[in-house]
Amino acid sequence: MMCDLSERCDAAIESRSQEKIDLCIEEIQLLAESNKGSLAKAQLSYYLGNLFNAKSDLSNERTHLMNGPRPVNLMKALEHRRKSFNLSREKEDVLHELCQVNLSNSYFSMCRYVESLELLDGYSFENNESKYVGLCRQIFLLDQIEPMLDDDGHAEQFAMRRLDLFNRMYDERKEIQHPGVLRYISAEENVKYNEKLTFFFKDTKRIEALSEKPSYSPDEMSYREWCLENRLFLNPLNIISDLWIADRDILQFPSYMVELNEGPYLAASFSSIKREYCFARFLCYDGLFGHHPGYEENWLFFTNTGDEPSYGGDIEKLKVACRLAYSVCDKLLTLLVFYVSGEKKKVYFRPREIKKIMKNQQAHPALEALFWLSSEFGTDEKYDTGFLSELYSFRNDLEHNYVRVCEGGSSPWDSSSDYARTVTREELIDFTFLSLSTARSALFYLTFFVKSQEEQVEKSGYYLPNPVPYV
Repeated sequence: MMCDLSERCDAAIESRSQEKIDLCIEEIQLLAESNKGSLAKAQLSYYLGNLFNAKSDLSNERTHLMNGPRPVNLMKALEHRRKSFNLSREKEDVLHELCQVNLSNSYFSMCRYVESLELLDGYSFENNESKYVGLCRQIFLLDQIEPMLDDDGHAEQFAMRRLDLFNRMYDERKEIQHPGVLRYISAEENVKYNEKLTFFFKDTKRIEALSEKPSYSPDEMSYREWCLENRLFLNPLNIISDLWIADRDILQFPSYMVELNEGPYLAASFSSIKREYCFARFLCYDGLFGHHPGYEENWLFFTNTGDEPSYGGDIEKLKVACRLAYSVCDKLLTLLVFYVSGEKKKVYFRPREIKKIMKNQQAHPALEALFWLSSEFGTDEKYDTGFLSELYSFRNDLEHNYVRVCEGGSSPWDSSSDYARTVTREELIDFTFLSLSTARSALFYLTFFVKSQEEQVEKSGYYLPNPVPYV
């Protein structure tokens, strides 16, 4: 049945008929409601992601970013592609590989290059099409990010990674079946460009050769390994590598032009925001693996709600980490607003706030990435996907209401007076990781945008670059 359904979906997409696509969507949604198997649901979500993406292309939704209709199909495609990717994790097969590449493509269409590249980096695909489409997508992403990096050494490593991937595909071109990938790697201008890069980098060490483990204490070594593996360092090299060369948070507010005698306050603001993110990350690690002193909890006389509630210090650390990381997004947008307009005002990480910035700026992929990232919080009805909206709701409950972490089932008591939001420890961990990864991506996009803006600033006698002193 799935094979027949796949063929009908492909035919509907190729027809470019919205009516045929809608009929397929309706049929698959009915099947998804009645099907309880996770792998079957993954397959159906995969089809839905492709169908909604085709509808988005027909409507040119992304081109109407500022004033057009609600981009519902683009966001639905992302929602279903993320769902199919997560549901297919339990069985590493061709379907999972296709879901992985498609999810990366959705992020790419929203200029969310960091998430898109990290989703593909380091993965080995067995399926021919997934493998080479994924490699081709990585090359595009490396091309896009490299000029936005503020460090020449990092930019060089991105360019070298791009060269390595292209040369790998070129050497294996006889195995490639995808016509679009074949056309790309065979294009004369691409071949010549990579020949020049090969000559330029012939004596330059690649990131693998640069990486040597520093001498850390066992505790610090474990912490840094955890950050590297989970791609949580504020370091562009940690986007493309989990080697030790990327084990420090070197991301800074890019060099910028200031009036005479003006202090480095924008850079200092960024440092403060970065510090909060890094502390939130450590609290998350400490909540997962640290040892909380028992005496802090003694004689507190906690109430037992009958569903195995947890009041441990590890839980409180995770809660604080989640709140801190989430607040980073609001604070970086406040910094961005002041940078572009000089306005001192409190803003929230919302699509409408970023649209205000976009109206007065030239189009830039990093701004679009921030726009789409903020749209996922579900705080603006026009651009609500519902994915990060759960994080938004959870953070508000942490901040203002009652969140109970419990491992048991239903409480034996009457629940009519229980207004708590209850989650398991695993759910709390998931929310905390989501908060950290979202904040990290947003911080990268902020620096990418500022870097591009500063390149356009005309130097004059009234402006001087401000050297930033470090503590």
